[in-house]
Amino acid sequence: MNNRATELQSVKCADSAGNSLVVSGVITYRVVDAARAVLDMGPSLDGYVHVQGQAILKKVCSQYKYISYDGSPSLITEQAHLGDMLRMQLQQTVDVCGVAVESFMLSDLAYAKVRCSVPAGDCAAVSLPAGACFFSRRLRRRCLCASRRRPPSTRAR
Repeated sequence: MNNRATELQSVKCADSAGNSLVVSGVITYRVVDAARAVLDMGPSLDGYVHVQGQAILKKVCSQYKYISYDGSPSLITEQAHLGDMLRMQLQQTVDVCGVAVESFMLSDLAYAKVRCSVPAGDCAAVSLPAGACFFSRRLRRRCLCASRRRPPSTRAR
């Protein structure tokens, strides 16, 4: 049988530290038991592998930090190990429908854009400079609350 591939587009999840991530991956698989694939799944086999792949991707990525400074495993440093773990866990799930997973690789891994929960303009109201809300300090990057501020009113009084 021929190999098939499916791409998982931009799945949002959180790493073990709670940081919001966007991950995507590519699954390569083949049907090894056509009878089980047709009788158990029918035409929805591709969709089943796709949905199960998304669930496994979220589960595995939530077990690691995005980056680790103390030498412990992280999503950045353990790409090869993550691919093997993703493949093995997906194989256990889709084994019932006669599919063999050849590979499962991460194709994109990045922090997700996070909007702070402070309403627009309230960073200044609580004496915080623009972008210094809780989320920007926690993620060590600038939040987007400054971009949500309303321009000053230009009405004549």
